[in-house]
Formats: sequence, structure tokens, C-alpha cells
Amino acid sequence: MRFSTAAFMMVLAVCVTPLPAIAVQPAMSEAQARKLSESVFTEVLARAQNLHGIAESLNGHEAQAVGEICVSATVANDNVQWFASLATIYQRMESQNDKSEVQMWAARQLDSTKKALEIHINHINSLLVVVRTPAALSEAQKIRDSLQQVRRELEHYGY
Repeated sequence: MRFSTAAFMMVLAVCVTPLPAIAVQPAMSEAQARKLSESVFTEVLARAQNLHGIAESLNGHEAQAVGEICVSATVANDNVQWFASLATIYQRMESQNDKSEVQMWAARQLDSTKKALEIHINHINSLLVVVRTPAALSEAQKIRDSLQQVRRELEHYGY
């Protein structure tokens, strides 16, 4: 099969045309990872502990919903802590070869953390309709709001 010179030139033009620059989001710095870790730990877990204390005076479906919110907050915290630890290790790596290897895992973990946060936020939202006690509802909403803030912050980073 023979190609015309015009067809060849068109293929060549497509192959050598530079691609538009893709905006690459920066990796999370060690300080940013530490700040994220500390804020989630203090905001989310402290509120989950408060909510757990309130749950002891509740019963029925409301107590079960509040318990599930506490579990979601704890698991979401674990997801964020795992990612923040990986981001810190990535920043401390000196070998470019090692960094290149870990970069793929950091990207996957970032994506996984964002998806997990979304799942926990949606789960908490679905449980809020059952929570009637004002103090419990307030704490549960603050947990959800904190997780939403973390989810938005993670959008600024990439690997």
C-alpha cells in the first residue's frame, strides 16, 4: 500500500505538532501534608469523640446513625492520614528514580482518598436525616463540613 506525499506530510504534521501544555498540579509539600494531617486529626476526630459522647444518651435509629457517623469520621481520618504520610515520604525522597516509582502510588492514593472522602461525606449526609438531637446534629454537620473542606483542598494537588 502506497501513501501519497500529501498524506505522508499530513501525518508528519500531526506527529510533530506540539501538544498544548497541560497544567500539572503540584505535589503536596511536607508542610502542607502535616497541616492537613493535623487539621483532620483535630477537627474530625475531636468532633467524632464529642459525637460519640452524645450518642451514649441516644437510643434507637438515632443512636445507630450517630455511631455510623463516628465510624465514617474515623475511617475518613485514616484515609487522609495514610495519604498525608505517603505525601511526606515522597517529599523526603532524594533519589529521582525512587520518586518516579512512588509518584504513581501517590497519585493512586490521592485519587483513592478523594473518592473515599466523597463516599463518607455522602454516607454522613444520608444519616443526617435520622439525627434529631440538636447537639448531635450540629457535631455531625461539622464533621461533614470538615471532610468537605479536606476534599476541596485535595483538589489542588496532583502527582
